Amino acid sequence: MAFEPGGYADKLGNRHEGRWVVKQLLRLLNEEIRSVTIEAIGDDQEGVDLIIESNTGIRQFQQCKARNRSNNSWSISDLKSKGILQKMQFQLNRNPDYEFALVSGISSPLICDICESARKSNGNPEDYFEYQIKNIGADRRAFYQKFCEGLNLNQNQKEDREKAFDYLKRTYLKIWPDDQNSYEELLGFTKLLVNGEPSNVISSLADYAIENIRKCLSSKDVLDHLCDLGFEPRKLGYDKRIAPAINSLQQGFEESIAPGLIANQLISRDETQELLKAIDEECIVILHGAAGYGKSGVLYELTQILKQQQRPYLPIRLDRLEPKNTAKEFGQNMGLPESPVLCLDSLLCEKTGVLILDQLDALRWTSSHSSNSLEVCKDIVREIIHLRRTGKPISVILSCRTFDLEHDPEIKKWLENQSQFGKQAKKIKVYNLSEDALKNIIKQTGHNYDE
Repeated sequence: MAFEPGGYADKLGNRHEGRWVVKQLLRLLNEEIRSVTIEAIGDDQEGVDLIIESNTGIRQFQQCKARNRSNNSWSISDLKSKGILQKMQFQLNRNPDYEFALVSGISSPLICDICESARKSNGNPEDYFEYQIKNIGADRRAFYQKFCEGLNLNQNQKEDREKAFDYLKRTYLKIWPDDQNSYEELLGFTKLLVNGEPSNVISSLADYAIENIRKCLSSKDVLDHLCDLGFEPRKLGYDKRIAPAINSLQQGFEESIAPGLIANQLISRDETQELLKAIDEECIVILHGAAGYGKSGVLYELTQILKQQQRPYLPIRLDRLEPKNTAKEFGQNMGLPESPVLCLDSLLCEKTGVLILDQLDALRWTSSHSSNSLEVCKDIVREIIHLRRTGKPISVILSCRTFDLEHDPEIKKWLENQSQFGKQAKKIKVYNLSEDALKNIIKQTGHNYDE
């Protein structure tokens, strides 16, 4: 197929833009959006690289700019000089329901802040100007003024303030790093959705995008293309082996802990309630404490609550089930058809699913290849992160001793690596039982605490 010189076929060779296009096709396959149009025609093409139609019918016009020369952020002057501001205004003026997004590898805190604050306002342009612009700070006031001037609007005119407010509400800055991290994220997303070598799937989707410029692509279009090439979508939701296997793993986890309960009774812990709250709010939770302080007991109590609430969960004791080779092989060794994360994902509903990796510190004692075992665990957590980024309600709890969290070189490096978790990881420490708790437990056994 012949392509126009300098057209989108050339631009897709750009690493940043091409990867973003592939990600949108994957989102389409995942039915997160309704359609994707690459390099449209007519007015739709004006300053636009992609048109994304949401499942609610909203059309978002996206322009991709990996960098802003040597600058590490965008200013209003930059947006104006590159014609982005004018293209945004043109597209938003065409329809009150349209949105515009700049996709870039660099950010602009002020742009993100001022647009998001408009969306979170009470909807009154005058209140927004008075309480979220004028009374916030000099930087925001100056930015708002330059924004208005860049669009030939007068901030002192009520009608123009209404227009500025409307533009800000419908404008987005989407950060897509122009680095290896974005490719790793793309690989992970692909792995979640399609059977086959992820890099090959990505290449085929990039080629497909080039071959279908100016066409409005649906989920079925992408699915048919991948199937024609022998790439089948994952359909674990229809796999009847998963639920029984997970039930068996849940039972095995309970049976491994129940015999060690004091007086055969479950001790309610404050840390359990912390965990319950954390798994709804965070992607990754690290549970730690000294040896013998009851981390597994806390997790046991958590699983009982999750069972009562009919929430999907998969608890794994790493001192009994050793991760080997890959996440998929680890799952298969447990009787699952795929990795533990993908199998748990197939059972998700609106309630948050929870994967529990207990006894993380046991890997270096139980495995002659602890390095590989830890890599499998890292892969599992990456799968959780990818799912969470797609909006799936799923979290992971990593449980280990405080000593290993603070002193084991590999575990410490991994769990303390903020570039890996960002602000997603929350730590909950398990403390020793209080004296009052011990008194109550001993009384329940029929003994006197003072004896």
